[in-house]
Amino acid sequence: MINHYIFNQNNRPSHHLQISSVSSVAQYFLPEVIAKLFVISPNLHIELQEERLRKNIFKAIQDNCIDIGIVNHMNQDTQKIAETFQKKGFQMEFLYSCSMSYYVRTDHPLLFVHHIDPQILAQYELISNEGILEFSQNKIPFEHIHEEQNIRYIKQMLCVNDFIAILPDFYSENDPYIQNHQIVRLAQFPLEATTNFSALYNPQNEIAKYFRGFLKQEFAQLV
Repeated sequence: MINHYIFNQNNRPSHHLQISSVSSVAQYFLPEVIAKLFVISPNLHIELQEERLRKNIFKAIQDNCIDIGIVNHMNQDTQKIAETFQKKGFQMEFLYSCSMSYYVRTDHPLLFVHHIDPQILAQYELISNEGILEFSQNKIPFEHIHEEQNIRYIKQMLCVNDFIAILPDFYSENDPYIQNHQIVRLAQFPLEATTNFSALYNPQNEIAKYFRGFLKQEFAQLV
């Protein structure tokens, strides 16, 4: 677990909701969603765990340690994950599909290259998370790879190194690193890939079903 946040609008909450999420959603999306939720449900006590590894979210759901887990996965993994959890009595619900891109710092050498081929790209060090790294290795054999789940840390590393990162695009419009011209999408070499975000929960858990519905509604507004 990377971070643990507690949200409580009321000294005597009537409902307790425990969420575990991958970093990109936990850092850039859920705080605003939770703030909106408190407007209509002020008696909630919400605990948000930002997880480094997706497998930890899988385990927490199966062990009933959390009410709902939010994970990212590639298209080819969707059916396998859904079937695995359905056999154990859990539901997996798709929330959002997002394009991914290569990102670099704004004065990265590749930005001054007119044509970038895979061989040139592979010479640089790649930093990203576990699921995306598995996908990227099937497309380009990067020589050096760093696995990191914390999105902020990945961007900090981009700002001071010649690294390349694969990141979801869904928060790029409001991202301070992009707005402050510290990192930029590598437009010369489109990734042409997407990552999916889904919720895992127990369908018998009413508070989890309630939050899942609210979450799905908020993700729909990103389309």
